Amino acid sequence: MDMIIALDTEFTAFHNPRLISIGLVAETGEEFYAELAVPPHECSDFVRETVLPLLGQDPLAVCQDDYELRTRLLTWLRIIRGREPMQIVFDFTTDWALFAAAVGTPVPDFCIPRPLRDVEQHELLLYDFWRRNPELHEHHALHDARGLLYSIRLR
Repeated sequence: MDMIIALDTEFTAFHNPRLISIGLVAETGEEFYAELAVPPHECSDFVRETVLPLLGQDPLAVCQDDYELRTRLLTWLRIIRGREPMQIVFDFTTDWALFAAAVGTPVPDFCIPRPLRDVEQHELLLYDFWRRNPELHEHHALHDARGLLYSIRLR
């Protein structure tokens, strides 16, 4: 049976998005989180006000460049990988595009994209997740990935 991994990203803006942070949570409990520094002037007002203040809490999460991010991410994926493919679940197509750019082209063949289908049910379960976890923050890539995994595991 394929391993399920929930993916979320935070990025600069909807037009010409640039990765700021990426979070992945495996159904087996392993987590990956990394951040890249981007100049605030490249970010939308929403990102400057909501996302950027959540960054920098874990100095070990900061990657100096895309190469370091790619190396860390591919290493993590290979460490947790079992014999079966991994279904990478996401709720926004830009998340997959930024993940693909982060791991490099082509995406490893063991990473299978799985867009979220039932958005209405997902939203209800996310509401429950945030209610149960008030210490976590929406628009933090790792926290959002945890919420996404919660919303798909309860089905």
